[in-house]
Amino acid sequence: MALQGKRIFVTGGAGFIGTTLARRLVDENEVIAADNLHRDALSGTPLAEHPNFTFHQADILDLDAM
Repeated sequence: MALQGKRIFVTGGAGFIGTTLARRLVDENEVIAADNLHRDALSGTPLAEHPNFTFHQADILDLDAM
């Protein structure tokens, strides 16, 4: 199954696994990521500036933020 033209939500989007996954998906999809920035692997990467990438600083345990 190809993932193209999808809107994908990635939790932990600023961590190592989240940024790796987002980089693989962002060229052909819209990627929305959320992370509490406990470990920030996103800063200083081209992913943060990609037009198909949106980042929200939020904790997934905060239901109001989701």
